[in-house]
Amino acid sequence: AIVHLEGALESLPSSSMAHAHLAYTYLRLQRPEQALPHIEAAVRLAPESAYYQAVLGDTLRQLDDTDRAAVAYQRGVEIDPSESLAQVGMQWVSAKRGDLTRAAAHARSASDGDPHGALTRVHIGLVWEEVGQQPSALRAYREAVLLDPEMGFAQMLLAIGLAREGRIAESERHRKLAGALVEDPPLATRLAAASLRGGDAARAESLLRDLLSAHPYYAPALH
Repeated sequence: AIVHLEGALESLPSSSMAHAHLAYTYLRLQRPEQALPHIEAAVRLAPESAYYQAVLGDTLRQLDDTDRAAVAYQRGVEIDPSESLAQVGMQWVSAKRGDLTRAAAHARSASDGDPHGALTRVHIGLVWEEVGQQPSALRAYREAVLLDPEMGFAQMLLAIGLAREGRIAESERHRKLAGALVEDPPLATRLAAASLRGGDAARAESLLRDLLSAHPYYAPALH
């Protein structure tokens, strides 16, 4: 995908869309340093794009440049209050600053801007989880799986949250709905740890045994 997008950029060096797509691809690969010049170029070419501002915020956030990320997210919300990615960014900014009331307002705005978006609910839940607001995270993940029951990532995140609370039977139901992501090593490791925290050591051991059987050299599961 990167080779294709780089080729498109060579043909269309002034295309904000080409720069933004390449930046987003790098961002998904956890390569924010390479994403940054491209999303900055997209913003220069299309400064009134709320989405590009939000992606710039996400990139700066991955680079731990919180202050500049906050400016980009705020600019995105000002340009278009219905841009859900920018609203989730402001949810994160507000939550990190300790203003959970404002964070909740931005989360609601993100949902309102994308009423059928399961992935937006996942992003909202991940922010809540990052700042230790587990009940709010669970609510967001529940909304996600209601909107898209086949989203395995949301099903696994919900299963992890439920296991952490000791609701093992319910957690297992959602795990079984996660499809191929049941065998995803990082998620399976998190589920095992959550099961242990929720008081089910036997389930945690069983999950880790299954994980190591499928991925015998996956280091985090060995500790």
